[in-house]
Amino acid sequence: RLAETRGMVIHTAAPVLDAKGTLIGILQAGVLLNRNLEFVDRINDIVYRDGSLPTGSHGTATLFLDDVRISTNVRLFQGERALGTRVSKAVRDRVLGEGTTWLDRAFVVKDWYISAYDPILDSRGTRVGMLYVGYLEAPFREAKIAGLAAIIILFLLISVAGSMLSLAFARRIFKPLERMNDTMQAVQRGDLAARVGAVQSRDEVGHIARDLDGLLDTLARPEMEPLAQKIFALRFEQTMADVLRPLSARCDSAKAIIDAYCGATDRANSNATTHSIGPGPSNTRNSSDATTDSPVVTATIQPAVIARDNQMAPTRPTANPMPNMEVTPVAVDAPPYPTCST
Repeated sequence: RLAETRGMVIHTAAPVLDAKGTLIGILQAGVLLNRNLEFVDRINDIVYRDGSLPTGSHGTATLFLDDVRISTNVRLFQGERALGTRVSKAVRDRVLGEGTTWLDRAFVVKDWYISAYDPILDSRGTRVGMLYVGYLEAPFREAKIAGLAAIIILFLLISVAGSMLSLAFARRIFKPLERMNDTMQAVQRGDLAARVGAVQSRDEVGHIARDLDGLLDTLARPEMEPLAQKIFALRFEQTMADVLRPLSARCDSAKAIIDAYCGATDRANSNATTHSIGPGPSNTRNSSDATTDSPVVTATIQPAVIARDNQMAPTRPTANPMPNMEVTPVAVDAPPYPTCST
């Protein structure tokens, strides 16, 4: 429709009776609601009293004939009342089509409103229009966002304050521990005058720090000097043992390799000597034959010295020389073998 030619009227009728009580007529009256702005403003004032809405929000009310606004205080972009505009399809289908009440946010002309729509019935029960009331959603949305932002900021401030307090508390605990560790390392390096110093904490860590200084003061007394020297000597021996332990393992590996090599060489020399030297004419050769047939092998084994020390503290290794071993030169058919002595 291009124009609304229908009207919505508040209608009433009353019978007219004579003196005998006989019906002689009917008195009818009505109020046209189309463009009845005072009527809709009165509804708005009843529903939304002063101070009932937050700052920036305002209530609205509208009468619909079918789905067309015939009386409203909703404003258009130019500030004029939105008479003749239509309701959204979703609201129309829910209220006029299904006959149910709409209680939800709805887009009204140009803004979102928290709104309520209820169907209007005529005297025969037919749905002929709707009554709408609602208020602007934007201020509530902004208030919700501001509230959430305030909660987040408050949470962050509490988290930062809690973290700072936790760090300060942890520093009070770990600072004396670091000073005690530095003091013990200094004493191990030989600085007998190193001390933890004054500790403000009165908890168990503070008691341990003060007890450590007392122990170091006791060890620094002249009568405790032999005990302190013994402690440092044990510490030195333990340190040297830790240093020499890898070297000792390498020496064991090297000796095992040398033993295996010399054992194989000795067995080879023993087999060669058994086949070349023995009684009988076949083993006798003159010097000229030996000179011409095969070379003369002469080997002199120098003493091999292997020193190990398995003590915790380093000591000077002692040599274990073996006497020289000489092999008598013989002429053999096989090639010469090296010899080894262990």
